[in-house]
Formats: sequence, C-alpha cells, structure tokens
Amino acid sequence: MKSTRSYLNLAFSLVLVCITPTLSASAADQPVQVFILAGQSNMVGHGKTRDGLNPEYDQNQPQSATNRREIPGGIGGLAWAVKTMPETFGPQGTDPLVDGDGEWLVRDDVSVYSRIEVFKDKKNPGQLTEGHTEKGRHTVGFGKGNWNGPEYGFGHVVGNALEQDVLLIKVATGGTSLQTDWRSPTAVASRGGEVGYMWPHMLRTVKHVLGNLGTEFPKYAGRDYEVAGFGWHQGWNDRTEKGVADYEANLVDLITDVRSEFGKDLPFVIANTGIGGAEVKGVGLDLINAQGAVADFEKYPGHKGNVAVVDTRPMYRDKSESPSGFGYHWNHNGITHYEIGAGMGKAMIKLLKSKEQLRICLSFARSCPLRSSTQTQRRLLRENTRRLRACFPISGVVRSCRRQKAAQGLHPGRSIQYGRSRESRDVRLYR
Repeated sequence: MKSTRSYLNLAFSLVLVCITPTLSASAADQPVQVFILAGQSNMVGHGKTRDGLNPEYDQNQPQSATNRREIPGGIGGLAWAVKTMPETFGPQGTDPLVDGDGEWLVRDDVSVYSRIEVFKDKKNPGQLTEGHTEKGRHTVGFGKGNWNGPEYGFGHVVGNALEQDVLLIKVATGGTSLQTDWRSPTAVASRGGEVGYMWPHMLRTVKHVLGNLGTEFPKYAGRDYEVAGFGWHQGWNDRTEKGVADYEANLVDLITDVRSEFGKDLPFVIANTGIGGAEVKGVGLDLINAQGAVADFEKYPGHKGNVAVVDTRPMYRDKSESPSGFGYHWNHNGITHYEIGAGMGKAMIKLLKSKEQLRICLSFARSCPLRSSTQTQRRLLRENTRRLRACFPISGVVRSCRRQKAAQGLHPGRSIQYGRSRESRDVRLYR
C-alpha cells in the first residue's frame, strides 16, 4: 500500500497541473474558435465606413451638388472616427482600425463567413431567395453593401483576446422577427405557432461551413474547430405589444435550442435594442427589459456565467452626429455599429473566462489542495491564490473538499487565508 504521504503528494501534484498555467501551443495547433452571430438588419450591418454627415449640410435646403448630406470622411463614419480619434482608432491607438499607411486592417487571425439578406421567395412559396454570401479575412465591408455590422468590432476584440484563430459565421436578414421568422422548436412546443424559416436556414448555413471548413477556408484545412459562443442582435421588428409579450420566453427558448445544437452552456451574448438611447420609453423599453430578463440569474439560474446582455443605449447617436436619420438602423452610424460589436466581444470574452474559471474550480473541488512536503509545491500554491479565490462563491466547493478528505480519515491542519476582507474564505491544507 502506498504511504499516506505519497498519496497526498500525488493528489496535490494533480491539483497543480489543473490550476497552473500551461505553455501555449501555436494557434495552428489549436481548434479554430467559431462564433455564430445572428439577428436582423442591424446584425446584417448598416454602419457606414467611408461616408458620414457633411458638417456644412443645411437640412432646411434640398440636397444638391453643393448641399449634400453625406460626404467622404463625414461625421459618424468609421473614417471620421479614425481621423478625429487617432488615440483610439489610429495605427498607434488603443483599438487600431488602420495600419501605418492608413489602410483598413486585414486580420490574419480572424475570418468571416457572412450569409445575409435571405428572404422567403414570394414568387416561389416554400423557397428562399439567394441572398448574399461573403467570406474572407476580417476587415471592413461584411455588412450591407460595403458597410459594417457588429462582426467588425466583435472580430477585433475577440481576435485580440484569444490566441487561437477565430471564425465568425454571421447569419442575418433585415426585417425578421423572433416571434415568427426566428421562432425556434421549443417556442413552438411551448406556445404553438410554426418554426420560423430563419432557424433552419441558420442551422444549414453553420453546418455547411463547419462541414466544409477546409473548402470554404483553405487555411483551416485539416483543423479541428470548437463552437465557442453565440451573439444575438435583433428586436426592432418585435418592438410591438404582440412581439414584446412573448419576447422573453422566445429568447429563452432560442438559447435552449441553440445550445441543443451547438453545446450545453454555450456562452450567449445579447446586444439589446437600445435605439433611441436614454429616451427610449413605452414598448421600446418593454423590449429592452424583456431582453435583459434572460440575464436575471435568480429567475434563470442556469444562465449564470454563460449569458450576458449588452446595453446599447449609451451607444446611440442622434442623426445630428450620424450619416442619416434612419433611427431603426442606428442612423447608419459606423462608430455605433463598431461599439455594439466590441461590447458583445468584451462580454463574450468575460463569459469565456468565467467558463474556464469554472473548469478550474471543478478540478479544485474534485482534488482539493493538500499539505505539501516540498517548498516548490507550497510556492506554486501561493502563486495560484488569485485563481483559487474565485472558486469560493461556487456553492459547496470547499465543503465538498472537506467531506472528501474527512472520508479518507484526513483532518484539517493549518489554513492559508486567501484575500484580506472578512468575507474571504480559507483553503485548509490536509494532513
């Protein structure tokens, strides 16, 4: 029989393997991280790249060659943002969008497959229109025409945060509703109706790309992939009393069905419909509240740590500082569309970190830190106090550890305190 000391050292070593950082493999050796982005027209992308509001435009006069509303480099376009906010978006900025020559960045580590504007074919019932498909390396122009959607900001944020290669698969069509067009199977089973055409269309598109990854993107030939998250930006066509009434339930069901297809507890980020900014009232505010309700973790405890809602109201810009006055398209403001995507990306990264922390905590709970006989093991335990401290809010982790060791006839020895506040817990070392 192995001695108790040998057993404890072996178990402690396993914990250290779980909680200490490992050397990173190259991106080419790791699975491609796939993110699905879906929604209606503002996910399609109506953020303008080059053009913006002419600061000399006189709205009281008809448009003419000398009184144009939009001009290249005008207010609210991405080009204007780069020009006026170089400390943020310039080549040396905190979030660069252009290179040293002023050209839009083209990323090697992020690719995009965009399938947009597929409608029901009115002339051929049961059929869909061809729509528009675009694919390639991440840069400007994957929205409507040569515009941008949330995939632009999302791709920059996620690409900067992850070591692995990233693939964004965007499926979006303007004017579509969660109540009808995106209605998923669980919503139908719970409240009737028919499965919306966008649900199977999205599944076909995503599965086609993943099933033909090397064909669609030769650089990924022979590579594994992992569906890492889902982003949702939709709501304008449900901004009605009827649409809002079941929006929360329909969105919960959509989350359930997406996860049944692509993985349990798949991180899910929603960018709400904050068009109008702080002035949103009535049914618009009801819709925002319905979207936010899915992140009420007391009501939906299964969403804790894997569902996030991004409030887009602070990102709204009035038509006086935007390329157009089409409010339902965020006034075509390129900065707003970028910020929505960036906000979704930041929320997604936070969820991914939470998911990884949970994995560490579960490993910790199964193994439990033990008294070590070596100075090296004690040092490694101290170095990982920050990561272990995050485990304590997870119910039962420490209690489970203590029960395991008590069952083995082991008893608490000295304790190591993690954190300085009175609320901090301790991890007992066992002997």
